[in-house]
Amino acid sequence: MAKKQCAICGKQFKFMDNKYNLQNNEKMCGDCAKKIGFKHMSIKELSAAQLMTSNQVKEFIYNKQIIDPKIFIKDNKSNIDGIEKKENLMGINKDSSNERLDDILRQMSEAGVSDTFGTKKEIRALPNILSNDEIVKFATSGLVDGNTVLCICTDKRVLFIDKGLIYGITSTEIPLDMINGVSYKKGLLLGSISITNGAKTSIIENITKADTIKMADTIKLTSEQFKQSLRENTSNVAPIQPDSSLDDLPKLKKLLDDGILTQDEFDAKKKQILGL
Repeated sequence: MAKKQCAICGKQFKFMDNKYNLQNNEKMCGDCAKKIGFKHMSIKELSAAQLMTSNQVKEFIYNKQIIDPKIFIKDNKSNIDGIEKKENLMGINKDSSNERLDDILRQMSEAGVSDTFGTKKEIRALPNILSNDEIVKFATSGLVDGNTVLCICTDKRVLFIDKGLIYGITSTEIPLDMINGVSYKKGLLLGSISITNGAKTSIIENITKADTIKMADTIKLTSEQFKQSLRENTSNVAPIQPDSSLDDLPKLKKLLDDGILTQDEFDAKKKQILGL
């Protein structure tokens, strides 16, 4: 069987090559994508590519035309509904009626998520993992203990999700208020993030250099905002005050003993204080 090749230049793909899905099950290589202005494999670029034919791309390249994916999607909006039913913006097969997954993908797009390499299964599982009111702040793929995971930061927690073919799904979470520190290291192409949770440190490796910085900064900022909201909620709770009126009973009894109050007056005041 021949290897899958770029529908534009005929280049045969290797396993790790970047590929854009075009219409009619054709694919475009990263080099051809760069010629029309696509560089980052962002969700918008992937979505725009799915609306293109190979002949269109060849014409764009011939005319040295740079394509704005956002404008291209808008101009071809009439075609996108049919494509989304078959494949979502990240190339994930899904039920178009799954509104929660649509909402999660929209949040990921708005957050600028672009590197989800090897985590399509994990993304499909997100509606069963995230609560309905949970908001995605950022996400990226990486390695934890040698396994490819989806690392995702929401407004409530950080999650490492690994959906295996045999053992089902493994989800490890760190609540934002339990994070003590976040640090990162950058290499030439890839980086790693360390998240300290009490005495435990979780390390995510093989993250793209750009995502390393953005994910670390997102976790730091979101964690601090979450902790601040907890502090504000605590400070806004009025402390329970002791019922100082009970302290008046001995005084009233003394007034009764001294003959200043009658027994009826004392009994009436006592019932008022005790709420009887």
